[in-house]
Amino acid sequence: MANGLTMIVSYTWSKTDSAIGFLNPQDADVSRSPADFDREHVLIVSGVYELPFGRGRRFLTDSGRGMNLLFGGWEYNWIARFQSGIPVGYPGNVDLIGDPRIEGKNYDKWFNTCVRQLDGTSRQPNAARTGFEPCSNPVWAIRGADTLRTIPFRSDVLREPTVPQFDMSLNKSFNFSERYRAQFRVEAFNVANSPLFPGPNTDPNDRNFGFVNRSTRNFPRQIQLGFKFYF
Repeated sequence: MANGLTMIVSYTWSKTDSAIGFLNPQDADVSRSPADFDREHVLIVSGVYELPFGRGRRFLTDSGRGMNLLFGGWEYNWIARFQSGIPVGYPGNVDLIGDPRIEGKNYDKWFNTCVRQLDGTSRQPNAARTGFEPCSNPVWAIRGADTLRTIPFRSDVLREPTVPQFDMSLNKSFNFSERYRAQFRVEAFNVANSPLFPGPNTDPNDRNFGFVNRSTRNFPRQIQLGFKFYF
């Protein structure tokens, strides 16, 4: 685009499966499920904008050497990533007997947490997560002893939490002569410091089953400085 602005927009719709493990030791074939790094949708918007100051730019185009060293050569860069979360890993001690997805999911209840027990009753963690309460719509069933696993390693319908990520940098170039030049950079990753929480608890015998722990988070904001000298 004109006036020092360049943008790139890319979108990927994909599915990555893996088949590298056996559900049961006596199985003849490996089990296929979404890979642990699969992201169904990825939208990336990135760009570079050469700020319009200094010689040959819209503003201060006739500036002297000192003025150009101070105000010219600025460049702003950004990368914005919007993507699906990675697949939730399924517990290995249950059978899947229904659709675990729910409407209005939140960090306190990421999926249907109703589990049918071996005695035929069903229970789920209570709202305070201090214990369990009866429920009537089980989608999980505890497997009995000496039974084979049928549930895949990872879900194709449940995804871990995700948030948009924004990385930005501001660069300043100094052109002392045709032979000598330098560049100073300030770079920020996850500049908005958006919290990325871990996946939900997947232990059906735990009172935090289906709960996303918000006391820990991944990838906090990082800022770094860089300097290059060309000769």
